[in-house]
Amino acid sequence: MSTLSPDALKEKARPFAAMALTLEASTPLGSVSLRRIANLQPGDILDLRIGPQDPIEVRSSTQKLATGQLAQVDGKYAVRLLGSEPASAR
Repeated sequence: MSTLSPDALKEKARPFAAMALTLEASTPLGSVSLRRIANLQPGDILDLRIGPQDPIEVRSSTQKLATGQLAQVDGKYAVRLLGSEPASAR
């Protein structure tokens, strides 16, 4: 399987550049008992058990695209991108 250079990959993706993708940022929540999940109610809080330096995955559908960290911009939560996944890893 051949690997495209970043420039070649960008060129191949050019026809799709205007497409919108839904992105998700996620972090593992650790283990939560089935009893806790069954009893969740609106207003309950799940402790993320992560700190500001812990990694967040940025995904589109099932594909991991990048890794980031939680951040704040103008009082809103954001993800600061730290690096992208090589296309060959997808």
